[in-house]
Amino acid sequence: MKKHFLTAVLGLSVLAFSCGSEDEDTPGITADQGTLTASVDGEVWLSSNPVASISDKYISIVAVNADGDILSMGVKSTSTGTYQTTTMDADGLPVFNAALTPSNVSMSNGSFSTTSQTGQLNGKITITELDVEAKIISGTFNIEMIRYNGTDGDSSIVFESGSFNKILLEEEDLQSNGTSTLSAKVDGQLFENGSTNSVISFGNLHISSIKSGGEAVTLIMPSDIATGSYSFGTLGSTYTASYAYSTNVSDIYYSASGTLNVTKHDTQSKHIQGTFSFVAKPFPTGVGSVTVTEGAFDVSY
Repeated sequence: MKKHFLTAVLGLSVLAFSCGSEDEDTPGITADQGTLTASVDGEVWLSSNPVASISDKYISIVAVNADGDILSMGVKSTSTGTYQTTTMDADGLPVFNAALTPSNVSMSNGSFSTTSQTGQLNGKITITELDVEAKIISGTFNIEMIRYNGTDGDSSIVFESGSFNKILLEEEDLQSNGTSTLSAKVDGQLFENGSTNSVISFGNLHISSIKSGGEAVTLIMPSDIATGSYSFGTLGSTYTASYAYSTNVSDIYYSASGTLNVTKHDTQSKHIQGTFSFVAKPFPTGVGSVTVTEGAFDVSY
């Protein structure tokens, strides 16, 4: 189950601070080699085995602490430097985002994100070392994240003085080309002509089609999936799907049920085709739904 939470969180990365100025650096907690650490509410948050991945456009970092909570950070860059959640790219999307998924995540105990219902919270990551050949990456970070708890109101969490030191960096082959397509109807409205990307991460194949403004459809499945019919489950399941109206965390809907049909999959030529449909609900509130029908994909990865 934990691996599927990791991949679900990363799928959003490949696809969202109130404590001082984002240009003010708090003296960092020095992480031991191969680890990631930060201060959260005055306590040390430590991941002994964090992992990072780099594609042709993105850097993703995933860290799990002893309680099983998952911190994921995504940077829309492949080089050293400083990146902020409030800096947008040409498509109006943040160049840096982060999320925290509790080990006991549920509709009443949802994930935190740097993307709020009204925009981006302050956050910054500085990548100080990146060596693809040596497979290591180092840096520092400070982030605030928020989650929407429905009638209970919002709650936030702050990671201060964060650092990661020579953690494992793996290369990924993110594919985005004109030959890959994904289309569907969302509540009867046609979704098509998005930028369709695919990547294999932690043993799972992520397929995402993203349009300007952040509207997106994402499918996650095992990278060695065979032809056949499969049932979509909720966040963290082996087969998941999501629909996002935008990059705002309140606009992301995760599959509650649905069907994935893989009609062709050639792992040698890295080509997969299939159809899908699903009903999705917003996380964590579960209030409302969207229905995705007549979905089809033809992807080279």
